[in-house]
Amino acid sequence: MESVNIIKRELKDKEISLLINEIRGFSAPFYVKYKVWKSFKNNYILLINNKFAGVFVINIYKDWIKLGPFVLLKEFQGKGFGTKIFKLILRDYKKDKLFIVTPSLAVKKIVKKLQFNQVKNYFSLPLQIKIFLIIQLASYLNLTFIKEFIRKTIFLKREKPEYFIKN
Repeated sequence: MESVNIIKRELKDKEISLLINEIRGFSAPFYVKYKVWKSFKNNYILLINNKFAGVFVINIYKDWIKLGPFVLLKEFQGKGFGTKIFKLILRDYKKDKLFIVTPSLAVKKIVKKLQFNQVKNYFSLPLQIKIFLIIQLASYLNLTFIKEFIRKTIFLKREKPEYFIKN
């Protein structure tokens, strides 16, 4: 039986390296640089048998809580750990307005099951969320982000990002 722990703390350097390697394999055209991972302070760290398995970052912007980035290392995917961490976050933030942007089919399935409402497109989002997403994108931009975006757009089949809110 596996020991599952979810703790709140900052990421360690070795964990950030694992995350950066992991997202290179994602079809989603995004890349989060080391400095940005290091700046995240509100992290739910998933440990399986005391081994780092993933992170779920919480970003607070005015009246909204953005869920993500959310990265589960490949060996821990498809085992219910994503749903477990989502449920814990929903419990911790049950009185808050939440949103998530994801191209991941697995995450889309989880948020639909947890009764998030899908928003038609970016332009249908509340203004505060649109502003936050622009600010966040600007913080991610660097040459590696652009190279990863081009590589993933050209060579990998990818799903379209979708927007979900819960308030």
